[in-house]
Amino acid sequence: PYLANSLTMMVEGQVGLEPRSLRPCHRLDRCTSGLTICTTSQAIAKLIQGRLDGKTVQKLYLARVKGKFPSSENECQNFMVSKECASASWSWMGDKCCIEVNAPIKNIDPIKGYRAICNDGKHSTSRFSL
Repeated sequence: PYLANSLTMMVEGQVGLEPRSLRPCHRLDRCTSGLTICTTSQAIAKLIQGRLDGKTVQKLYLARVKGKFPSSENECQNFMVSKECASASWSWMGDKCCIEVNAPIKNIDPIKGYRAICNDGKHSTSRFSL
């Protein structure tokens, strides 16, 4: 009964799988609610876990945002990089209308999901483009 409203049980019911046939094998970015990867095969679960543990997987995030994306390097000069973090940097990537930000990210409040650029954070590279 306590599994009745679990992620795996709901997905199994929705797609017509046998109960308890779906196994979660990894949760990407748990602190940001993330994405749960599930499989029905133990072999595939081990393969996915090995690739993620071996850091041979590249993650790509898509986001919908509200506002105006800068159209030039000058337009985004005033908004980039925390002054409190000397190791943070950003660059305008030429004609692509793309900004790359290199800044260490630290989990400030895991319950609320707050993160901030901090010198003692985990290395992070983000690219933003239209």
